[in-house]
Amino acid sequence: MRLLDGGYDITYSVGAKFSTVDRINDPNPNCVKKYQMGGWWLRNCASATLNGAYDFSSSGGYGLFWILNGMDYVIHPRETTMMLRPKL
Repeated sequence: MRLLDGGYDITYSVGAKFSTVDRINDPNPNCVKKYQMGGWWLRNCASATLNGAYDFSSSGGYGLFWILNGMDYVIHPRETTMMLRPKL
């Protein structure tokens, strides 16, 4: 799945600072705690995240989630891989 190439709302995170559970750079620090997010580029929460808590009992904001056209999509993969490359 290629979130950026597919036109999903991962673009909301462009320009945001990278946050982790021990270093929250998001202006809204409650999101990281509430959704148990792992490392991600957050700005006033997020409209997509790769590293949320692995929680089958909840459908909103946990696991791998993104928002597209006002609809929430959540999946719970066993593992994820983030591959980054420099902009040429």
